[in-house]
Amino acid sequence: MENSSKATVKLGEDALLDSWNAEFVDVLWSDTLILAIYILIGVVGNSVVLAVYTLRFRDKNEDRFFIPYLAVIDMISCLVCSSFGIAVNLYAVAFTNDAACKAFWFFSLFTTGCSIFTLLVIAIHRYQKICRPFSAQMSLRRKRLSLVACISVSLLVTLPSLLFYGTSPVIHPVYNVTGTRCANIRGPWTKGVAIAYKGVVMLSCLIVLICLVVLYSLIGRKVFQRIDFNKKRQIKKAIPSSSTTSTENATSTAEYLPEDSNKITSKNNPSSTQKRRNIPGYRLTMMFMLITAVFVFCFIPKMAMMVFESRNEMFWLTLDISGYGLYRFLYTMYIINSIVNPIIYGFFDGKFRQELSSLCCCFTS
Repeated sequence: MENSSKATVKLGEDALLDSWNAEFVDVLWSDTLILAIYILIGVVGNSVVLAVYTLRFRDKNEDRFFIPYLAVIDMISCLVCSSFGIAVNLYAVAFTNDAACKAFWFFSLFTTGCSIFTLLVIAIHRYQKICRPFSAQMSLRRKRLSLVACISVSLLVTLPSLLFYGTSPVIHPVYNVTGTRCANIRGPWTKGVAIAYKGVVMLSCLIVLICLVVLYSLIGRKVFQRIDFNKKRQIKKAIPSSSTTSTENATSTAEYLPEDSNKITSKNNPSSTQKRRNIPGYRLTMMFMLITAVFVFCFIPKMAMMVFESRNEMFWLTLDISGYGLYRFLYTMYIINSIVNPIIYGFFDGKFRQELSSLCCCFTS
């Protein structure tokens, strides 16, 4: 009789837990759908990038050296982080697999770390190319070593996460039923140790973000200085051969021509777009600047949420459940960075578009 009563209570608790978890599933269905779309676009897009750079680009010493490696990181990051987000959405208070929880946290932090440190190395490489063109540049060996360093530092920063993340109990304030979520865990250490670890992670990210902003600010200033210098030099060259008015009109008209118009535009009347192309690595530099800007924009909400969670581990429980969907979207918004990079490559890199077209023709013929 006593066993029967315990079984009945257990069934009642399970039903309440299922009901509680179902509330989150219902609220987060749109975020779960978005994460599934992230996986589809991210895997397909980065696979295309890998195919183009592996099969069509043969020169591994050129400025595009880091792109296929960044594509691998982006694809893995998109797959792992989005899958993790879906699992958390579906088992918000019913995540009982501690090993899977730790693995998800570890790989999501690790791939994110690899991405951000690789972007820093790319920024340093672009800075050397644009701002210090006559000083020593990154050799192929140094580029490879820098990638190894990115992986090693990310691994070093991420390993402690296995201690600080896992499955932890959470109690419903009304149902008085205990669920399990994949989040911060308490161990034999004090709360200050866990906060210190998160502080180190966030400080590392903040330092890298500041370095990225500073480096690309210097790069951008140098690029626009060269654009201005080239413009003035072209005007001076054009004055002896034609009137100032005709030169200005020709330049003004050329500015509105499409990208391929450089093939038919007179060499005596270069457009502003042509002047920019004359700057070594201009379009690739703009491409990497945009990639970094998107990363910073998408990563800031994640950092803000980590700060809130560090100050209050039950922060998410204080939210109204109707607003939890927005919270989860902002928390996983950093994944967008991993899926837009292939789009940015296609928009900025004309050679990439050309090789992609050639590759498609090879498969269709």
